[in-house]
Amino acid sequence: MARNRRHLRTLTVPIAFGVVACVTACFGGVTTQVSNSSSAETSSPSSSPDSPTTSVTPVEDQFEIPEDCDELIPISVIQSFDPRLELHTHSEEAEAQFAVLLGPKTMAALTSGRESIYCGWGISHTDAFGYVGAAVISDSVKKDLLHSLRDSVYVEREATTNAEAIFVRSQSVEHQYMSEVDFDGNLLVASAYSISGDFAKAALESLRKN
Repeated sequence: MARNRRHLRTLTVPIAFGVVACVTACFGGVTTQVSNSSSAETSSPSSSPDSPTTSVTPVEDQFEIPEDCDELIPISVIQSFDPRLELHTHSEEAEAQFAVLLGPKTMAALTSGRESIYCGWGISHTDAFGYVGAAVISDSVKKDLLHSLRDSVYVEREATTNAEAIFVRSQSVEHQYMSEVDFDGNLLVASAYSISGDFAKAALESLRKN
């Protein structure tokens, strides 16, 4: 399948250490779009002269993933968390590091999506970062990921008006950042961050408006 990637502006920043250095200095936004070719997803309901034609919008099409990070979460919202936050550029190395931050199954679900976007922000010369990934996923991928998260270190929180299922992993001595995975229908939003700010909620609210 063809994968179209859109690279955003480059920002080179010296950062404190290891994974965080890659997160805050290497990652901006990349959008992946995959066209569905299976007959089950492309076929239209049959109709006859005696029955009206009904147009049904698949659940997967109720959300449209934007092409750049400023559309996913406006910079004004990001800088309301901290005015020093800036968008950082994408790299394959950073994408691999986010699989560690989020967990490989969550990252695999994001990359399997019909559309997906990955965005990262950071503060120059600090280890502060915020990352968000969003994708429209299939029912089977959603089911498998929900099962995995409920049998993991993530803790499920009560659903809200913004998300039907929310899983969080809190900060600790061994785990020096927060991570969150949210579901809204077939929309998956995942975030990892070391600075105060509700990145996942901001992305969900933005995607609901699109």
